[in-house]
Amino acid sequence: MARHSDRLSAISIDQSIASATTPEAAQDRALAIHDLLEGNHFNLSNGKTGPYKLHITAESQRLVLGFSAENGQHLHSFGLSLKPFQRTVRDYLAICDSYISAVQSSNTQAVEAIDMARRGLHNEGAELLTERLKDKAEMDALTARRLFTLVCAILPAAAAAAAKPVRPHMVLYVCTMNAIRSPMAAAITDHFFGPKLYAASAGLTAGDPDPFVSVVMDEIGIDLKTHRPHSLTDEENLDFDLVVTLSSEAQREGLNLPRKAGAGVEHWPMPDPSTAQGGREQILDAYRALRDDLVTRVKQRFA
Repeated sequence: MARHSDRLSAISIDQSIASATTPEAAQDRALAIHDLLEGNHFNLSNGKTGPYKLHITAESQRLVLGFSAENGQHLHSFGLSLKPFQRTVRDYLAICDSYISAVQSSNTQAVEAIDMARRGLHNEGAELLTERLKDKAEMDALTARRLFTLVCAILPAAAAAAAKPVRPHMVLYVCTMNAIRSPMAAAITDHFFGPKLYAASAGLTAGDPDPFVSVVMDEIGIDLKTHRPHSLTDEENLDFDLVVTLSSEAQREGLNLPRKAGAGVEHWPMPDPSTAQGGREQILDAYRALRDDLVTRVKQRFA
């Protein structure tokens, strides 16, 4: 006999998923949550007893299911990869649309045939969910079916939310000599996003200060007069969760650059304005073009 504690008592969805949801999907999600809370049997396999409050977030193409006690104490979290469910959810949602169309057309024979196929896919999805969670949680068949309905209601928005690049907390820009591209990028990042985002820069080797850099950065109110190029060997902080390479030389060293485990590496190909030909204004225009490209790229990436 199921105990009162063996159940989900509350379900919440992360704002990143909710904001990517259409009004129709939001209504389907609310109904799925209502049905699941109306009756379920659920128990974590780690020995932590309920009732459980479930919070669902999206991260790196998976759902993260976080469980807490009713007093807010964290009990357990685990990930659920979206990939194994994509085909079943896609087919299930498509056949649900066909079912609605058949009902609206009053085609009784089609309704019965489609409903049979719909139930089969629903059972397939529930069985898949039970299998994926077998070492993490125990639930009955009805709970699995209702939880799969909720997964169907949030998976498209969750996939979109998980695909969005996450704003890191510490970013390291690397170019060849830390004289132009990487210090400009770090200063621009600090100007627009500090102190929420810490930005640093380094070169594969240390070059010489470039006077044109401070001129064009002064034009947008950023002071780089005191910057002195340094190399990666001088960089003491290795806790970066994103490394951005700005030159082809740095890109080739990308996987060897200092960062914490699991941190990302991105390459933003940027031209070297020091190779520009012409008079002073033509050369400054090349530096301004680089500056403006970096402003655009930084804003797009971290906004």
